[in-house]
Amino acid sequence: MQSRGAISNGTEALSSLLVAATFVFLLSLYWSTDGTAQSTVNTDSIDVEAGTEASLAAQEEFERLQRARQQLDAAPEETVTFADILRNPDDLALNFAYARQQVNQGRLKAAATTLERILLLEPGLHEVRLFYALVLIRLDSLESAERELLALQELEMEDSLRAELEGLLDQIADSRERFRVSLLTGLGGGYEWNVNSIPADRRLRFGGTNVLVDDNSDRVGDFNYAAFSRFDLSYDLGYQAPHELIGSVTHYLSEQVNYSPQDILSYTVDGGVRLRFPDLTVTPRAYYTVLWLSHERYHDNVGVELAASYQLPPDMQINGGASYTFERYNPITESTSQLADEGWRLDGYLGLDIDLDAANRLSLQYDIRAKYGTFNHDHHWQHGITGTYLRLFENGVFASSTAGLGIRRDFRGDPVLDPGLTRHDTTLELQARIGAPLSLAFGEDEISQTVRSYLDDTIVTATVSARRSMSNMPNHQYWQRGADVLVTRKWDF
Repeated sequence: MQSRGAISNGTEALSSLLVAATFVFLLSLYWSTDGTAQSTVNTDSIDVEAGTEASLAAQEEFERLQRARQQLDAAPEETVTFADILRNPDDLALNFAYARQQVNQGRLKAAATTLERILLLEPGLHEVRLFYALVLIRLDSLESAERELLALQELEMEDSLRAELEGLLDQIADSRERFRVSLLTGLGGGYEWNVNSIPADRRLRFGGTNVLVDDNSDRVGDFNYAAFSRFDLSYDLGYQAPHELIGSVTHYLSEQVNYSPQDILSYTVDGGVRLRFPDLTVTPRAYYTVLWLSHERYHDNVGVELAASYQLPPDMQINGGASYTFERYNPITESTSQLADEGWRLDGYLGLDIDLDAANRLSLQYDIRAKYGTFNHDHHWQHGITGTYLRLFENGVFASSTAGLGIRRDFRGDPVLDPGLTRHDTTLELQARIGAPLSLAFGEDEISQTVRSYLDDTIVTATVSARRSMSNMPNHQYWQRGADVLVTRKWDF
């Protein structure tokens, strides 16, 4: 589950970077190669009739816009502070530099406010209006963005720019479709050392006694391959606020090449409603999961969850949630005692996402769980904290690192392993990941633009991880290490 969540986060981060790249591309259509701001919108060719008052006013307007664009061209490259703006609130160059700086820092709401101030001072700067519309799209203010783009569409412009504008308008129209379907797919493989979680000294505890495992139960390293797919569906309820019904179906498969006891197949179905309010999103949902282990039906659960996220100015978001799950187990060849784990569990989490700037994000999350199995068995609680740092680079490349610390405490001893010994575990997990669009593997002239566009949306990630479990119970005192490569793509219908 963590891998899929991280993939999702990485995909969202890449989408943000691609939109930022669109900013630069569209603005470059406005900017001349010699560094002089030029509007490709043909509003400067004014038919001046000499000797009339109207022609003189038109000429003055033309010259004023030219001076304003020259000011934009002179926007300072150094850091601009809010104090600088307060000292010179009508300085177009200073304000525009400040807006670009805010976008680079990921402070989109603040950038929109700055751009609005520029347009109040000089509404004829269409290049600024386009930049403003793009920021509004990033902020999901689609009606306002559409209004700005439609105003620009009425003007004369180059064919390439008009195609870009119409493409943005089409995207806004698509986002208004009430029923939407998407498919996320992934395929990959990797290697895991000590896949069977055997302690280094090969000693396990059973019936209150430490025993030495035989050679057939020694630590195993094995290759694996994995595949997953998830259909997501949403339906806009038609209110002014974009509340929507949501649902998904998820399939996951992981097969070991040699060690079949760890072969996993699972399906999850969930559904709920996403309620969107200003700065707050609340999502109640219900879910059902069934899992096969070593090709035998092993486990299924049903539960409900309430999740919420709240946007904090300027660039932070609080996430939280709580869930109730009832778990059922079946006896299988690999594990006949798991029936004792049947029961309910409660989960909760609280997290904070901090956008340090447009290219750097820090996420912290605290998790807690209480589990109650059958009477006098598997009654425990656990909690932990996880930190993730995400860095975006040029061309859609991203990298992340994650560290997690977890603690588990049982309330009773395991009657199979040792009824007189209460299990206490501490786990440390480390993970590093790097990803990039598949299109980077090909040169500019090696593939067609159609193929490149397809490969831009196909993401390749490579991950290395390590897990250290420390416990007073020898069965849970072990190291695990692994590496994998995964290719993912999202399809929107």
